[in-house]
Amino acid sequence: MKNKHAEHLGMVITDMLQALVKDTMREQEQKRDSDVHGPMAGQKWSDHEDEKLVQEYVLVIKFMATAHSRTEGSIRSRLMKLIKEERIYL
Repeated sequence: MKNKHAEHLGMVITDMLQALVKDTMREQEQKRDSDVHGPMAGQKWSDHEDEKLVQEYVLVIKFMATAHSRTEGSIRSRLMKLIKEERIYL
């Protein structure tokens, strides 16, 4: 009888530990997803965010044009070419 009771207790403890490990792994995965994807991942973009994104894009293009001594149009054109060639992924 003691052996069955000990065996049952061992199985219960094993099940509890497996559940704890699964919960811990799920929590770590959720944290990792949040770290990788950011806290706004999956949320709707606001008009303000869209405008800010456009403004930042314009600044980046201007910076790249200056850095490469090219026009903004040539930078945009080249980026589109590289995207089509799948050398840049958006």
